[in-house]
Amino acid sequence: MSENEKSIVLECMCAALKGNFFWDDEFFSLLGVHRKELEAVIEKWPNVDHRDEITRMSVIGSMLNLLCYPHHKFDDEWHEYISVSPAKVKEVLERVTT
Repeated sequence: MSENEKSIVLECMCAALKGNFFWDDEFFSLLGVHRKELEAVIEKWPNVDHRDEITRMSVIGSMLNLLCYPHHKFDDEWHEYISVSPAKVKEVLERVTT
């Protein structure tokens, strides 16, 4: 991953953790990790083991659900956390998952 891609992934994880995108009672079901687990990955980012299950779920779960979960009422909030377009996030996600 390039430094720019690492930055985008971090923005997405921070958005998932701190934004109003996911309610507490649905967070684990959607992302596959608990908030504390995501927070731990963020604190270590980018010095993480990318093969680790929690890390992979944190990255993929955050990005995928920010892109696909039906929360369009938060479109304005997207730009408070993420500096690039959803299309760019999708492009990075595709590289991260291949």
